[in-house]
Amino acid sequence: EYTEETYDVLKYKNYGDHIEISDCYRLATSVEIPSEISGVPVTSIGSWAFEHCSKLTSITIPDSITRIDKFAFNATPWFKAKQKENPLVIVSNILIDGTTCSGDVVIPASVASISAYAFCNCSGLTSVTIPNSVTSIGNSAFDYCRGLTSITIPDSVTSIGDYVFEHCSALTSITIPDSVISIGIGAFKGCLNLTEILVDENSQYYSSINGVMFN
Repeated sequence: EYTEETYDVLKYKNYGDHIEISDCYRLATSVEIPSEISGVPVTSIGSWAFEHCSKLTSITIPDSITRIDKFAFNATPWFKAKQKENPLVIVSNILIDGTTCSGDVVIPASVASISAYAFCNCSGLTSVTIPNSVTSIGNSAFDYCRGLTSITIPDSVTSIGDYVFEHCSALTSITIPDSVISIGIGAFKGCLNLTEILVDENSQYYSSINGVMFN
């Protein structure tokens, strides 16, 4: 449960122990997200939070942010400028978008989390190298990456979200390290050519991998 409140040009959801930014004044040109509001830490930015902010050219995001949901900055001038500088847009150690990327992608070691939908529909992506700094991969992060043939999940990763590799039809094998303690539903749904899943024998998924990943 949460209460909906406002702070300056921002709307947010207060869950009591953390705050999620949920919306913004449509005509805002500059936004500074605080690290806390009334003593409650601001930890996430919700889906589509800044989608309609067509004049937003400057935004300050604190290090307290640990999650950025899908399309949070969709169509904002700020985000478009960031993409022009580098298609791998990193905010608070979170990779929030990679949809313009193709070929072989090496994610920088500064990234701790790959957000939901980060590479969704990036059909030109063929391989991804994830650094040991990454601990979580968000929902549908590589959904519909039909050209993805190779990916290595490092043993720093503890969480793999729902439908992360759904419809990655060129993917043939993958290794799940024993560090992974959470795998979302349908992680490999529609991976028609996935013939080999290597699971560390110490993993909790060693004996029940099919039901978790393909449903």
